[in-house]
Amino acid sequence: MNRADMAVHNQGNGLLTRVQLVELLKVSREAWNYQIANKLTTDGFDDWRRGSLFDAIHVSSFREVTQREYTAALAHFKRMAGKPMEAMFAENAGGANDERRRAAFALNRELQNTADVFGGFIGAHRYASAIARRKYKAELDRLTARQLWGVLFTIRNRAAARRGKAVAP
Repeated sequence: MNRADMAVHNQGNGLLTRVQLVELLKVSREAWNYQIANKLTTDGFDDWRRGSLFDAIHVSSFREVTQREYTAALAHFKRMAGKPMEAMFAENAGGANDERRRAAFALNRELQNTADVFGGFIGAHRYASAIARRKYKAELDRLTARQLWGVLFTIRNRAAARRGKAVAP
């Protein structure tokens, strides 16, 4: 498996960020309040939350939820909070688009980190676009997650090479 495939695969297996955990906890609290108000449960919040999370994705702790499972858990709690449309939108945010979105975010972060090497963020973005056109015959917004990771690694390696040349006497 090459580096781009490993990056795409491992991104989905990563644990949730603090922001995602807070969002999931907030939505689960809203769902529990809705369930209590409609007399659908008498369990305490922690027991109810663990049971509901297990029903949705077969883990009982938010600390065990992976990136790949996040949208399913979020949609489950939104549905239980009486928000079926929000649940549908959360479900549609997952899948291949979610992996591509994570790859695009990582590429954008890498472009910000290497902006000094390529003459600013705009220069780094132009450089990444040129790599995409040359290597994949497509613009950045048309690339798959795997291709975006390939561009990211190319940018990272070329920035490191340029920094190495600039440091050498």
